[in-house]
Amino acid sequence: MLWYDVSWPLDAKGWESEKMNEMVFKLQPDIIVNNRNKLPGDFAHSRTTNRSRGSRRAWESLYGR
Repeated sequence: MLWYDVSWPLDAKGWESEKMNEMVFKLQPDIIVNNRNKLPGDFAHSRTTNRSRGSRRAWESLYGR
């Protein structure tokens, strides 16, 4: 599992997220990643809220409310 930790202040292009994911999946094809690199990822992350309510998508939150 790879947990990207920051997306602000840049966007996916600024972080070169597609290039990073390409390298990561080449090295570890079965890895799961979150969406904090501004790409969809395998699960959603929010620091404050669960934004996947009603969704069948996996999610993770630091403050599970």
